[in-house]
Amino acid sequence: MPPPEISIADDGEVETGSTSNEEVLRQYQVPLALLSSVNLRATLAGQSRGGEGSRKVTYRVRAGGTADQPDGNMLLSLEDDGPGDVTVDTDSAPFARPSDPSTLIKVTGQGDGANAAVLRNFTLVFHP
Repeated sequence: MPPPEISIADDGEVETGSTSNEEVLRQYQVPLALLSSVNLRATLAGQSRGGEGSRKVTYRVRAGGTADQPDGNMLLSLEDDGPGDVTVDTDSAPFARPSDPSTLIKVTGQGDGANAAVLRNFTLVFHP
């Protein structure tokens, strides 16, 4: 029986090296074709970290593209306006389940020019 969802949990902390460029924070080969639903959604939840001032950093989940590059189809995007450490979460619009046995999935971050994107203790879930 196919699994109802695929979850990826990361209890570490990842940070962009730049304060302005979109960068790959983590990437995974995910067997989305194993899920039974023809339409999937992605949910990203975690803790965005930063100082006490305001910021506008962005996290994205992308599918496909080139390994180690912040490209591919954007499944979801979420912004963190701060201040301090805040919980962030968002759900994607439905997308067609890939038919390839494994799909390259990337979690990216982009700073706002003054602040790096810092994400910790995040979970990425693919579900119907």
